[in-house]
Amino acid sequence: MTIKNAHWYFLEKFNKLESNTYRELTPVQIDEYLNDAQVKFISNVTNNKVEGTTKYSKDLATLLVKSPTTIQPVITPTLAGTTYEMKSSQLAFKCLYPVSFEITAAKTDCSSKKIPVFIKEHDDRAFEAQSTRKSSFIWNRCRAYIGRSDTVLGSTQYDNFSLFLESDGDFTVTNVIPTYYKFPRQVCYGGYNDIEGNAKTEAQFEFADDAIYHIIDIAVELASIAIDNPVEPKAYQTKLNN
Repeated sequence: MTIKNAHWYFLEKFNKLESNTYRELTPVQIDEYLNDAQVKFISNVTNNKVEGTTKYSKDLATLLVKSPTTIQPVITPTLAGTTYEMKSSQLAFKCLYPVSFEITAAKTDCSSKKIPVFIKEHDDRAFEAQSTRKSSFIWNRCRAYIGRSDTVLGSTQYDNFSLFLESDGDFTVTNVIPTYYKFPRQVCYGGYNDIEGNAKTEAQFEFADDAIYHIIDIAVELASIAIDNPVEPKAYQTKLNN
């Protein structure tokens, strides 16, 4: 479905709901509702299950980024003590939802190998440090946690994060192999200027048609709520779960 078709379907649904209090929406406003609806749709999908069923993994398949590929090479982390840091700014795309990480680890007198990364909550780290579940080359385990990098504190990029990999001095981390969902492309009808006067060009959805229909339903709901005439939420929740 093209962005122009999506606008047409949006207006058809919206005008049926707003037949008594007709409001004309501009392409700029409709684009904003559709883009907000994309993120809400992803949230609805991931709250059901990320990659758990064929239905939902299919819905987000076009947003899944794997490494090593030409679009997402492996990433070289920086070292501070025995902890390695991979910044989200090193990813090829803005990360919406991390799925999994692996590392390539090296140890003296051993062949390098891939080791899975286990991301821990911050309140688990003290326990883990005292247990037998520390990072280990032999046992194929690398502990990690997600936090904000000191190098981006004070930055306006508040969505930046870092993956901190704890080698515990047992091995070196050569590179990080990420798998994650990226943010969807911002759709745009085109033919207008943004708030800074830049000409906006047409940009299409990255989703399959069945997902776009769900996104349009959510966008109509958001628009209706915005003008104080909310859509019955159960109807839309039913559509999202079907």
